Amino acid sequence: MALTLRQQIVLPTVVVAVLALALLVVLIGALSDIRRENELVREWTRSCERAEIALSSARGMQDALATPTLSPKQMEETHFNFLEQYWSFSQAVTSPEFVGRVPADKSAEIERYRLALDRFESERDIGAARQSLDWIVPQLAAQDRTFKTEKRNAYVRYYETVNELTTRSFYLASAMVGLMAVLGGVLSLWATRSVSRRIESLRRQCGSDPSGDTGAAIKRDELDDLARCVTDMRRHVVSGLNSAKMLEAAEDERRRIAMDIHDQVLADLTHLSRDLKAAKESNGPHVLQSLEKGLDEIKSGIRAIMDDLHPQTLDMLGLEVALRSYIERKLARPGLPGFFLNVDEAVEPALTELQKLALYRIAIEAINNAVSHAHCTRYEVECRLGDDAILLSVEDNGIGLANAGAADTGRGLFNIEQRAKMIDATVRWLPARFSSGTRFELELPLAAGQKGPRA
Repeated sequence: MALTLRQQIVLPTVVVAVLALALLVVLIGALSDIRRENELVREWTRSCERAEIALSSARGMQDALATPTLSPKQMEETHFNFLEQYWSFSQAVTSPEFVGRVPADKSAEIERYRLALDRFESERDIGAARQSLDWIVPQLAAQDRTFKTEKRNAYVRYYETVNELTTRSFYLASAMVGLMAVLGGVLSLWATRSVSRRIESLRRQCGSDPSGDTGAAIKRDELDDLARCVTDMRRHVVSGLNSAKMLEAAEDERRRIAMDIHDQVLADLTHLSRDLKAAKESNGPHVLQSLEKGLDEIKSGIRAIMDDLHPQTLDMLGLEVALRSYIERKLARPGLPGFFLNVDEAVEPALTELQKLALYRIAIEAINNAVSHAHCTRYEVECRLGDDAILLSVEDNGIGLANAGAADTGRGLFNIEQRAKMIDATVRWLPARFSSGTRFELELPLAAGQKGPRA
């Protein structure tokens, strides 16, 4: 089963973490064994302490009862010393540390003689007390030796366990760390190569070929390279969409030209055909004049259509003359806004043919928008050469772009933006310097080799 990208990235970390957890469990087990042996040594130490206290107290009681005959005063002092030693003895032989380590039958015998010694306080029977102590002292001495032997054995086992577990844990930890390093390295290398192959595949699907840029590809991060490829692909998609819209606009332009040919040229040819039929029936001069006039109108119509497709004036006389010719021919009728036009002489030498045609189309579109939708009485067109760019502006004193209506200006603004992108220019719409209206600006950056002479 193929692993996902996230699983491939996480897998080395998970494997190393599992091995580290297993090592931790083993080390915790070893420490638990060491702690258990240490606790056993401490228990035997406490048992030895209780046995030593019991033996010392029992011998103290023996010493207190060693005098054969006692005066009443000595008897009281002996009784006091006996009771003081008996209290320590009783606490020691009844403690869990002592009772738990003594065999049950032996513990019962010691308890019976302890109770016999306890009756000395009331009976003051020195003989019975001496008899009990004569049995207890050897038993406690033997038990004390046994406890010390067990304590010594516990120490030995403790140190052996510590040495064994320390050595075993060291070798096990070394092996586990080595295994983690090897597995982590191998899995990380596998994950890196797998992810790199997938990124490389995505990059190739995006249309990027890194084979010609090997040195740069080594220095770049793969994800940065993939991001660059995705950005390029997105730009291509956007460019494709823009191209589709441009094709749609071009198709609309072809449709308009077809309608102009149908409505004007074909209509004129139809009239000319009728005049030719009439000329067959009559050879009057007025018929020939009508035919000549019709032919002139047809030629003018065809020239107008050709001029719309590609203005000949632009090629022969330049940008300013072409713009002025268009405005005077189509937008200088009574009732239309007045205009001012100025194009620097230094602009045209700095332009390529494509840039010049694009500026002409953009200027015409901006002028038509101002005349058709701004409700202005005047507009100004200016094109000049700046330090590093050509600046084109169309400014009117109309109602402003916000009030013109998106439905009226949407197609024109789109055409302007697309033609500007085609020549890498930027456009913006600003408030006019008049009291009202809109100022359209286009900035076309120029390369060093494109800059023409200043006027």
